[in-house]
Amino acid sequence: MLSELERRFYLYLIGGDYERLFYSFVGSSETDSNGNDQQELVRVRLDVEVSESERRRNFQSWCPDPQYRKMLDWMLTSRINARLQNKGDLLQVCPEVVDVLPIIRDIGCAQDFNDELINHVAEVEWLSRKVRAFIDNPLHQALLGLSSSASFEQHLEEMGYPMFIWCIAKMIGEEINEHIHPSLKFTLSKIRYYGRIVGGTIVYLALQESYDEIDKWKTYLLAGLSILPLGILISLASFEIRELINQQQNALDEQTETEFRHQILNHYNLPGDSLRALIQQEELLKPHLSHAIRFSNFDPLKFITQGSNQATGRPNLFEKARAYAFYRQLYGTGRMKGHETLILLNSFGFSMDVLHQLNRMDLVSFTSHVELYAKYFASNNS
Repeated sequence: MLSELERRFYLYLIGGDYERLFYSFVGSSETDSNGNDQQELVRVRLDVEVSESERRRNFQSWCPDPQYRKMLDWMLTSRINARLQNKGDLLQVCPEVVDVLPIIRDIGCAQDFNDELINHVAEVEWLSRKVRAFIDNPLHQALLGLSSSASFEQHLEEMGYPMFIWCIAKMIGEEINEHIHPSLKFTLSKIRYYGRIVGGTIVYLALQESYDEIDKWKTYLLAGLSILPLGILISLASFEIRELINQQQNALDEQTETEFRHQILNHYNLPGDSLRALIQQEELLKPHLSHAIRFSNFDPLKFITQGSNQATGRPNLFEKARAYAFYRQLYGTGRMKGHETLILLNSFGFSMDVLHQLNRMDLVSFTSHVELYAKYFASNNS
């Protein structure tokens, strides 16, 4: 069930002409060993589907040089595949992550700011700028008791190391969004939306279920790290698109009658099938990224990879949050049926009460996340 919804989610991220080939679970006349109706996977047609022939007509109608476009697609796919095969080099396509490596490597052992950490944050221009923006937000000041006028070091001390760690994933996403290739911004916005839902759901469930395998504020960072592979993959696509366009533009400058080809380059985007194949590498990439980051005192993989808790047989916190995020984005956009919702949520142990509470929460607003953080520390200190 989850793998089918995961496939729909990847198609949802791509958007456009690639909303197709959906399946649904329906009850059958047969029963399982417990007397429950068996569920069969059947083909369903959704309003968002577009046929292959229509896709082809749309492509040919706007593209002035289809053969050149196909050549670009092949070259880009080859570049991306070559980069994926050399997984040790993946972080280099996302300088935002490289900038914060010294910070996130210490998760699990560091508990507070030290001079070295403060100096590093101050030296990373985009990170220090976003920290100041966070502290200057009147809502954050009211919720956390932050002062509006203080030195940068005092601001960090007031903010606190746990809150700073909470913000890292959000700040990375914002910075990636500022530099991503325009054709990928829409997909990245959906990924960031998904990340907010996963993060907010994790914090809410951690508070409700007395989750104590790891401190709750560290758990929130793990929520961000759990979707880091998608951010890396989108950054990889953006990097290779820009490299290919620059290479081709330099080559075209030496040729004549290239107006149509320049037009294609100016509006170029990664083909939908290639984008889907790329983001489906998400789970495979997690172990490689964890190895590349080299956490000094902590192994996040048992928390952020798929698989049930071996001791209890129950889904872990990240699986539950991921399932809810799929539901929240797919059901509201007509990509998931009502009875599928019941199957999914029952399989992950969601009660209707918890579901309704999550549905009423604004999990996309980071201010809501800060409110959850403030509640956690208020209860923890009482």
